[in-house]
Amino acid sequence: MASDLETIALKAFINYDFERAVQLLTLAISFRPNDAELFAERAEANLSRCYFNEAVADASRAIELDPSMHKAYFPMGDAFYELGKYQNAKEAWELGSSLAPVDARFTDSIKRCDERIAEIYGEILNPPPVKASTQVEPVEGGRESGRIVNEVPNQVTSKLNVKSKYR
Repeated sequence: MASDLETIALKAFINYDFERAVQLLTLAISFRPNDAELFAERAEANLSRCYFNEAVADASRAIELDPSMHKAYFPMGDAFYELGKYQNAKEAWELGSSLAPVDARFTDSIKRCDERIAEIYGEILNPPPVKASTQVEPVEGGRESGRIVNEVPNQVTSKLNVKSKYR
């Protein structure tokens, strides 16, 4: 019964009827609740219908049932990526790649993820040098106060108290 449902679900998936595929795979899972393959297939179907949290949950269950199932790591990584959890995506794809090193999808996805992480976090981790200007603030009466103001755009302004060389 479950294998018939799985076959029909795969046909629905091929025909882009992801909602129907999820329904059929859910029914198949009710007959075989410990079948990692069914959870991995439902993860793919949930990913295709943009149900990313459900895809992560199904892929996680598939991996829990069979940690060596490399095909479950791919939808997990894709779902994490779509959720903006790039480090989790990268970790999922790296685990999948370690199980299926010849599958170029993992390598390509890891590279894409690294580029995205660098794009977002690279500037924060390695900010470009900012050229600062130094200016002395005058005090009332037109005399210099000895306070140097470091003016840097978009950063906290630092003020240093400096004693005058001449009194």
